[in-house]
Amino acid sequence: PNVTIVEPDLSIDKSAVPNQGVPLGTPIQFTLVVDHTTPESQTDAFDVIVTDILPPGLEYVQCTVQYTAGLAPDTPAADYCNPGTTTTDLIFEWGVFPLGQTSTITFTARLVNSPVTNAASVAWTSLPIDPQLSGLPFQLSTHNIYSTERWYDPLDDVDIYSVTDSVTINQQSAGGGDDDDGRTLPSLLPATGFAPGMVTRLPQQPAEKAYASTDVWLEIPRLGVTMPIVGVPLSEGDWDVSWLWRQAGWLDGTAFPGWKGNSVLTSHVVLPNGNDGPFAALGNLQWGDRVMVHAYGSVYVYEVRQNQTVSPSNTTVLQHEEDAWLTLLTCKNYNEASDTYANRIAVRAVLIDVRQDTSPSQTGNIR
Repeated sequence: PNVTIVEPDLSIDKSAVPNQGVPLGTPIQFTLVVDHTTPESQTDAFDVIVTDILPPGLEYVQCTVQYTAGLAPDTPAADYCNPGTTTTDLIFEWGVFPLGQTSTITFTARLVNSPVTNAASVAWTSLPIDPQLSGLPFQLSTHNIYSTERWYDPLDDVDIYSVTDSVTINQQSAGGGDDDDGRTLPSLLPATGFAPGMVTRLPQQPAEKAYASTDVWLEIPRLGVTMPIVGVPLSEGDWDVSWLWRQAGWLDGTAFPGWKGNSVLTSHVVLPNGNDGPFAALGNLQWGDRVMVHAYGSVYVYEVRQNQTVSPSNTTVLQHEEDAWLTLLTCKNYNEASDTYANRIAVRAVLIDVRQDTSPSQTGNIR
């Protein structure tokens, strides 16, 4: 008989107030929202752990942890009320996090260095089972070596039970010499998906938002994808990627693909016809996977270093890099009620090699 697999899927959103123009010594309130209401989740999550490690630029203010809404952690807030001591690791645990629940946690930290980025993650398991003394999961059936509890493994194709979000205090412009002309980039990541399973009609593309053709194309072997890269203009303070079809859009204002800096490419998770887009499986990329940019007779080989789920307002993934990095963006977690996507997938890869391109041009094709 067929076997149906049901899995939990959580998200986390991290924010801070204030976050721009903040003088040193200012107390900042951080908010963590753990959400277990996404349509992708199908069952309760277990052994849930939220981890927030404060960087050296932030100093935790004792006794400020509060559970302000939703399902409170099993971890007592009083654990983080120790006047006269220094706390850097904020860890909150739930034995079970039922489907449909959310949880909101707030705390205060003082800014001691700037700019500074603070990240928080949530990890979970699929069954309420503790590991053996060896650390390995118990095998529940002698006939099936895969009949075990599953938890977060960043190198595994399936056990990706963890997501991260971050916020930057006094974030600097993404500009910086090699990759842009110093313009201020948008405060939200572009929306790169349409309603799944239905047709969305688009207006005619305005001339000022027309995409620039290039002789550059993208290859992602693990996903079996090749596609041309077009330039998406920064128009009226935003990138409008609505008219991307089977193309990757290079976001104007970030580094040109192959150059030093942070080059940001985006493509749709769902196309206007309701079918899967080129980046539908972007979340499957993992550490070590190769991503190639073919440009002007050379192949720029990038290797994945991070695959994370972030909020649309988390523009830290756009920030300038001194070396050559590639960031791939698409949408995740469609909300039918609001007709929007709640999150973005951001895959970050670093340039490891440049070699001569012996493959035929693919600028007009995609697989």
